[in-house]
Amino acid sequence: MNASFPPIRELVPHEGALLLIDEVLASDDDHIRAVAVVRKDCPFWVHERGIPGYLAFEFMAQAISAQDGLERRKAGQAPQLGFLLGSRKYAVATDWFEDGERLEITARAVLNEGELRAFACTVSGRGNPGLATALVNVYRPDDPAAFVRDS
Repeated sequence: MNASFPPIRELVPHEGALLLIDEVLASDDDHIRAVAVVRKDCPFWVHERGIPGYLAFEFMAQAISAQDGLERRKAGQAPQLGFLLGSRKYAVATDWFEDGERLEITARAVLNEGELRAFACTVSGRGNPGLATALVNVYRPDDPAAFVRDS
């Protein structure tokens, strides 16, 4: 664990095996760098194959959630749900991730208009700095419970 940041479970509102990223490595106002280690106990594990490459998108989403968790923590708030609006230009260069692979996830804010945000994201691993890439659009309501209730 990186002593500079709280445990990931304190930043992302996911629990147990659905929390796919392991720790925050670096963060500032518009950027986060996190790591995920692929494990056979992942609920998405496929015997003799690994976890599907498309889960790189979930790694990106959880890194964005961790960034939001850090922002909310600074304001004295608990982690909250955010909403994925969509993505553009998603590309992944592998069909499967293998047990023990260490993947580094980077998300950099390219749009921050209050509750609407967009992040340029990458997943690096295997010596490939662009193993997966996407522009991810999210909605970060100030009060997610009220948003869900009123929707």
